[in-house]
Amino acid sequence: MKKRVLIIEDDADARLMFVKQLQHQYFLVFAASPKEAVELFNDTAPDFVGVDACVGSRLPNTISLVKFMRQTFHGPMIGISGSKAHNKLLLYAGCSHACKKANFAQTIKTLDEASSDPDASDRC
Repeated sequence: MKKRVLIIEDDADARLMFVKQLQHQYFLVFAASPKEAVELFNDTAPDFVGVDACVGSRLPNTISLVKFMRQTFHGPMIGISGSKAHNKLLLYAGCSHACKKANFAQTIKTLDEASSDPDASDRC
């Protein structure tokens, strides 16, 4: 069974990139708003979560969402933003990792390998 990845991202180009890079290995669920993310988070039981800082906004608006999800989700949560400042905010809010959007697929794969192989944790 494929592991589930909940991706909170509103940019169509980024979503398409994630589909191309991850669809063969993972079951992808996309949310285009914080409200939709809460609904899907409760219904999906994801193995991984990717969160863009600015969803439907030019300002970071997913910080409270990360804090909410972190109350019950203890798996890898990756902040995905091109802005270092936004990624720092996501890490502070509760993301376990952060990366640029272009590196998200590789980050998921590396974290997945590390969770499957305890000796691989050095590679994260």
